[in-house]
Amino acid sequence: MNLPGRIVGTAMAAAALCGAQQAGATQLMPDDGELIQQAIRQTQPSEPDPRIRYGTAAAQGDPSAQTALGWAYANGAGVPRNYLEAARWYKQAAHQGFAWAELGLGQLYDDGLGVAADPRKAARLYRKAAAQGNAVAQLNLGRLYADGRGVTRNFYQAQAWYRQAAEQGNARAQFSLGMLYSRGDGVPADATEAAQWLWRSANQDFVMAQAALGVLYQRGEGLQRNLVEAARWHRRAAEQGFAPSQLALGTLYLQGEGVPRDKAQAVSWYRKAALQGNGEAAEMLAQLETVPNLPHAERSSTPAADPITAPLRTQARASGVVARAGAPD
Repeated sequence: MNLPGRIVGTAMAAAALCGAQQAGATQLMPDDGELIQQAIRQTQPSEPDPRIRYGTAAAQGDPSAQTALGWAYANGAGVPRNYLEAARWYKQAAHQGFAWAELGLGQLYDDGLGVAADPRKAARLYRKAAAQGNAVAQLNLGRLYADGRGVTRNFYQAQAWYRQAAEQGNARAQFSLGMLYSRGDGVPADATEAAQWLWRSANQDFVMAQAALGVLYQRGEGLQRNLVEAARWHRRAAEQGFAPSQLALGTLYLQGEGVPRDKAQAVSWYRKAALQGNGEAAEMLAQLETVPNLPHAERSSTPAADPITAPLRTQARASGVVARAGAPD
C-alpha cells in the first residue's frame, strides 16, 4: 500500500511506495530486518571489523561473504562507510547471480552511491533478483514501474510486482498495493481491497499504512466508518512520530469522537505535530489560543483533503519510504 503512496481524491492516493525516492538519493538503511533475511543472516557482520571475518572467503569468491562485505561498507557497519567498496563487493557477488548482491548493487545505481546513478541498470538488477523471488527487489522494481524511472511507467507492471512481494508478507509492498487499489492504478479501483492490504501492512507496524487505515475508518471507505478504530490506528502511527496522524488524533480529541473529548490531549498531539513542522497543527494551536472555546460545529473530524492527505504525501517523501537492504533483526 502506499502512502509512499499518494493519498488522493477521496481518502488517499497512492504514492508509489518508493515514490518517496523521488525526493532524491538516500542511504542504504540498516534498520530493515526484513531485507537481508536468511541469505545474509548467516553472514551478518558481527565482528568489530567484518573484513577480518569475511575477507578471506570474499577474496576466494564466496558470494555471501562478498555481499556481507558490500553491506558492511554501504552501511558503515564495522568499517568506514564507503560506497565505492560496497559497489566493488556487490558487483563480484552479483556477477555470480547472488540475489541479495543484485539488490544491493541495484540500490546503489538507483541512488547514485559509489556508482553513477543509472535507473536502467537498477531496474535490470532488481529484475534479476526479483526473478529469484527476492521480495525487496520485487518491491523496488514495482516502485520503478510506478514512478517511470529506468522503465516505461506502467502501473499494471507495478501492481504485479508489488503483489508478488505483498504475498510474501512484505509490509511496504502491501501498503503500495493497497494504495494502487485506492486510486485504481493498474487495477480497478476497489476501496475494500485497498483496506484489506492496508490492514495487513498496518498490522506489521508500517506507519504509513496505519495512518492510511485511520483515514479510511474516518471516511468509511472500504470498511464501515468507525471513529474508535480511526483513533486507534492514528494513535499507533502518532506514537511512532508520524505528524499527520498526530494532527488527526488531536482533532479527534478536540471533537471527542472516537476518544473522550479532551482539549489538553488535543493540544499535546497538535504540539507534537507542530514541532515536526506540520503547518496544520501549528494553525490549530494558534486557533485554540485565539479562540479557546471554538464551537464544536466549526470543526470536523472527517479528514479534508489538505490536513490529512497533503501532509501524508509530504511525509512519505521526506521519510524516504523505500526498501533498503539492511541488517536482519
